[in-house]
Amino acid sequence: IGKIGFLLAIALSATAYYVLCGFALGLLGTEPFEGNPLLGESYIILRYFIMILGYLTFGFMLGLLIRSIGIASLLYFMYVFFLEVMIRYLVHMKIFEHRSMIFYPMNALEDLTPFPIAGSGEMVNNMNIGFDLFMTPAEATITSVVYISIFLMISYSLLTRKDL
Repeated sequence: IGKIGFLLAIALSATAYYVLCGFALGLLGTEPFEGNPLLGESYIILRYFIMILGYLTFGFMLGLLIRSIGIASLLYFMYVFFLEVMIRYLVHMKIFEHRSMIFYPMNALEDLTPFPIAGSGEMVNNMNIGFDLFMTPAEATITSVVYISIFLMISYSLLTRKDL
């Protein structure tokens, strides 16, 4: 329980830092405004927290599975940056083209706070597929919470079985 509490503390600290930097840059780096755009997308803060918690719980689970810091870190970065993308596009798109390809763990976490211009890329617009490549915020949130729960259950079972 203490290890999961530590993950929550890191996620909360990173979210607080994100909010602080966002407010500072937003207030100092923009023109005066009318209305209330300050918290226009306030759910983005919760989605950012879920994203950070998801990455942390996935890394925690890998660390418990492998028990070697170097190999677990390497596998983490390989999966996040290469393996999932290769599985999604090279295997999943070639075998069957279906919307289920967007529901992979790291893609769900990435779609919580998507890159603002990701949907306007020429490659994305030129792909002739019958579905959107990005999840809605509700889909991404629900999918991410499910994956975080799975990662935590696996981690908890590993912690109870192994002497860590």
